[in-house]
Amino acid sequence: MSTLQVPTNTEFLFEPLLTSREAAPFLRVHYKTLEAMARAGAIPAMKRGKSWVFRLSRLSEWIDRELEREAGSRRAS
Repeated sequence: MSTLQVPTNTEFLFEPLLTSREAAPFLRVHYKTLEAMARAGAIPAMKRGKSWVFRLSRLSEWIDRELEREAGSRRAS
């Protein structure tokens, strides 16, 4: 029977969650703009209590999708 080995370095287990103030500079928007986008469901976010939290990897994926969508709409024009 094999045993499950759990990494001792928890840094690799979970990606840290960023507050809107921490995440906004990555998108070059004001944190209030980012919160409004989250409320509208326009950007990947989670509500924790009264605060919005974000994963940088999900924001990066969202940017990639938006860039592809915009490039596709420019080609169709």
